[in-house]
Amino acid sequence: MALTHKKAFVIPLLMVLVTLASHQATSRTLDVDFIAQKHEQWIAQLGRTYLDSAEKERRFQIFKKNYDYIEKFNAAGNNTYKLGINAFSDLTNEEFLASHTGLKMPPNPRLSNTTASYDSYDNPTEVADSIDWREKGAVSEIQYQGSCGKDFTIFT
Repeated sequence: MALTHKKAFVIPLLMVLVTLASHQATSRTLDVDFIAQKHEQWIAQLGRTYLDSAEKERRFQIFKKNYDYIEKFNAAGNNTYKLGINAFSDLTNEEFLASHTGLKMPPNPRLSNTTASYDSYDNPTEVADSIDWREKGAVSEIQYQGSCGKDFTIFT
């Protein structure tokens, strides 16, 4: 009789576990489909193009990983800010850091032939009333600063 009670308990338990497992599999498929749809919307909105289907799939996997990170971060609810999808959502952290941080000095032909000479600064008591640093080539022309301060959040 004890064996019959165990079977009566085990069979419904197995049925519940199988149901949960199939629900999770279906849920994961829906999540991937949902994220794929978000990725396609993102591509269309930004006008993003990829070299081939392999590159698009690689970028989708990166996008999906970043999307999952964003969702988990925002779901935690213990931050004073939220993350969102932006123009960099198909880049890895390494790609973003390599392309959007650090000092990049474009070649400046006006400064490349100049060498600093401090011989004329031996007597600091002789100071000019004013100096036009533009004439001395010490300052550059106004340059485009890119997207400094621009909010790249596209979707919420």
